[in-house]
Amino acid sequence: MNTIHQSWQQEKKSLQEKFEKQKSEEALKPKGAAFSREGESIRVNVTLNNKVNAMLILDTGASFVALRKSVAEKLGINLSEIKPEIKVKLADGQEIAAKQIILESVKVDNFEAKNIEGAVILDEASDIRFGDGLLGMSFLKNFNFKIDQKEKKLIL
Repeated sequence: MNTIHQSWQQEKKSLQEKFEKQKSEEALKPKGAAFSREGESIRVNVTLNNKVNAMLILDTGASFVALRKSVAEKLGINLSEIKPEIKVKLADGQEIAAKQIILESVKVDNFEAKNIEGAVILDEASDIRFGDGLLGMSFLKNFNFKIDQKEKKLIL
C-alpha cells in the first residue's frame, strides 16, 4: 500500500511540475490586443489613467500619445494651467498647437505603461480622422510589438 501511495505522490508531483511549466510558458507568450479598422487606420481601445476609455489610432510615426481636447477634459486635465503651448507637426506637415502632458498610465488590454509622454491637440478641427487621438511611440516603445493584420491583433 505504501508503494502505491508513493507512486501516486510521484505522479501527482510530476503532473504538477508539468502544469507549472506550461503555465509559465503561456505567460511568456506574446498576447494580442484586438483592434478595429477604419479605412487604412488601426484603432485600438485604450484606458488612460485607469479612468477614461478612448479609441486611439495606432501611429508608429507619432513620437508620443496625442489626445483630443475633449479626451483631456474627461481626464480632468486643466489645459489653462499647462504652459507653454507647443507646436506639433502632423504626418502631412501641418503644424498645430498642443500642450505637453504626462499620462499616469496608458493601458491596452492587460498591457500597461506608466508616465507616458503625451500631448493634447488644441485645434479640434485639425483632422476629422484623428479619432480620440493617436497611440504613438511613447507608449509603444515599452514593448516589442507586431501588428497582425490577418487576425486584427496588436501583439505586445
